[in-house]
Amino acid sequence: MRIKIQMMALALFFTGCAMTSERNDTALKENAQRALNNYRDCMFDAVAIYAPSDASAFEIAEAAQGRCGQTFYVYKSAIQTHFLSLVSGSGRSQSLARRNTEEHTIEMRSLIKDIVIQQVTEYRLQKNITPAPQIVQ
Repeated sequence: MRIKIQMMALALFFTGCAMTSERNDTALKENAQRALNNYRDCMFDAVAIYAPSDASAFEIAEAAQGRCGQTFYVYKSAIQTHFLSLVSGSGRSQSLARRNTEEHTIEMRSLIKDIVIQQVTEYRLQKNITPAPQIVQ
């Protein structure tokens, strides 16, 4: 009887740990999503600031990335924390999680930059704004 009680207590313990771990993973994922949304919003806010300028859409996207650099690194840190929480403590697993973080954040940064370029172009079409031609040297 005592062994059954100990086994039940152990099963409840591990169930509780799994539930706590699952809640933690969910919280980390939600934190990463919030950080991504903050970065995206920062980039989109920059469009409103820079789009009326004479700069090209590509230059505006670069300026927006510079303006939102800190927000991007907060996102990168949050997604890395989330990815690391999903793997075991082995060095190889953590190395893979870090590599996935790099690949993922590069992809997201590029995607959002492309959207910013599109937004600048659409803004200018709506406002009938054409940037001044620039001489390429």
